[in-house]
Amino acid sequence: MFQGLKDYTVVRKKRKIRSYDHAARNCGRDRSRLQEELLNRGRKRREALHERLKQNRMQRHNQHTNPTKEVEKMADVFDSFKTSIVEDMEIQNLTKDEYEDMMVFLEEAFVKDMRREEFRLLQEFVDREEEQQNQADCAAWELECNLQQHQDSITCPLCMSGAWFLSSQNVISCTNCSAKLNLGNDPISMSNIQDHIASLYDRHQCTGKLEFEIRCDFGVQNLIGFCRTCGNMEVVV
Repeated sequence: MFQGLKDYTVVRKKRKIRSYDHAARNCGRDRSRLQEELLNRGRKRREALHERLKQNRMQRHNQHTNPTKEVEKMADVFDSFKTSIVEDMEIQNLTKDEYEDMMVFLEEAFVKDMRREEFRLLQEFVDREEEQQNQADCAAWELECNLQQHQDSITCPLCMSGAWFLSSQNVISCTNCSAKLNLGNDPISMSNIQDHIASLYDRHQCTGKLEFEIRCDFGVQNLIGFCRTCGNMEVVV
């Protein structure tokens, strides 16, 4: 399971520095004017960058993701944003130092704060996923413990997810939902209840769905099976 993002370091690919015809002729090689042009182009593309990051977050929530790969994907988005701006400037005979200086300027002007915010959102996502997984693991473990402790158990007919088990006070409880059925002095066993439910299913010939609920009439609790389509209703316990 992922243990955090604090120590992760992005290793960027080395890029081949290319030369271009200078489209922004008015800038010349003046550093301040070049930076001003970078700002103008960055502002125009900032909305597209936000949209790309938003799409990545949506994909992250819709499918199982690897946090390390998410960091790499995030780095690629920011690098593509910066390189596309620098390369579109088409500066002739661009040196390595000039290229790196422009990339650092764009990082500080646009990317630094956005990268920090995206990193924070990713960490929150990872923490939330781990918490949900831990809760699911704990619930599964508790269910397994209950099933081992109460071997004579059946699937809850109300929620169809948990298991019914009988306590020493002759009260049936579900490991998943809030269903409780007090059998009082009735000596019926869980296997008998399971047989009654199975028999009801066998005798139900309607295309409708059998449902179950616990009703209390005159101080006595009963498990009722019924069908909304055919109107059939029967006391199971």
